[in-house]
Amino acid sequence: MIACHRLEQAARDLGIPMVGVVDAIEMQVPQEALLRRIRAGELSGFEPELEMVGMPEKVMPGVRSIVVIGLPYELYKSRTEDPEAVCEISSMAWGYDYHDLVREKLIALGEWLAGHGSGECMVFCDTGPLNDRYLAFLAGLGTYGRHQLLINSTYGSAVVFGYLLTRGRIESSPPQLTQPYSECGACRICQEACPTGALCGEFEFVTSRCISSLTQQKRTLTMTEAVWIGPALYGCESCQKACPKNRVSSDTVLLRSMSPNQLNPFELLNSNKKDFQQKFRHHGFSWRGLKTLQRNAVINIYNSQNLVLIEKLRQWAVERALPDHLKQVIEMMEGD
Repeated sequence: MIACHRLEQAARDLGIPMVGVVDAIEMQVPQEALLRRIRAGELSGFEPELEMVGMPEKVMPGVRSIVVIGLPYELYKSRTEDPEAVCEISSMAWGYDYHDLVREKLIALGEWLAGHGSGECMVFCDTGPLNDRYLAFLAGLGTYGRHQLLINSTYGSAVVFGYLLTRGRIESSPPQLTQPYSECGACRICQEACPTGALCGEFEFVTSRCISSLTQQKRTLTMTEAVWIGPALYGCESCQKACPKNRVSSDTVLLRSMSPNQLNPFELLNSNKKDFQQKFRHHGFSWRGLKTLQRNAVINIYNSQNLVLIEKLRQWAVERALPDHLKQVIEMMEGD
């Protein structure tokens, strides 16, 4: 068995500030949570297959340990001086692709484990069948806040997680609490900051009202949903920026971008797929694809209520043959 303190030291040597270990056993909580969302019709469309949730043995037969890592990122950025940059991108998705960065760290840690007899590893970040955030709780890396994100005592909730499965035996790390929810007490600042009421009750979450989820939907948005997303091109950080637990030192940040996370919508509207990939493939939001982001960019323009920018869009639309997805959203927003 590999001692937990040896793994932690190896992680620090690799530039990984947060690491924990979970025994690879069946986990009931993620299965039950997903079932409740299915029954309530509150699915985002990004959920894994139900039969794989909480079942590490089905993901990797013979797995014995799950190693979870966290990389803190910069949440507060400077504002751009471009008055037309009305599209806002989540901090974690701008300037770098955190999926790649987390996987790189996991692969390096997996190589260290292999050198200590653990054998083959499987690495995941966001796309795996197990719940990254719940694994991080079990590994002692934080507890849930009312904003549904994991709060770490040092780094707050601005952290991206990933995990690896291994057949090697590693000493597990204890969770901070036996129950996943944090000691938010009477604080409901994040709920009050949520523009759409997606955060409610004690620790309830209405997926269909979440702005971050809506900006990632490929389906046609309703007029109500379009108004809800406001300036959000991809993601939303209203609850995180309001949370007092995120008033942490910038010295603790590992992932940061050198430029503001606002974008001029015409950078997307004037791009084809090739242009888009060349410009934005190294950004975390690029996976969503040009078509959905162009739709959001049009909505952002109308929501800005910038009459000069709206007129510029109208002229731009007259001068070219528009694809159906842009025709549809412009007609909807003009109709309002």
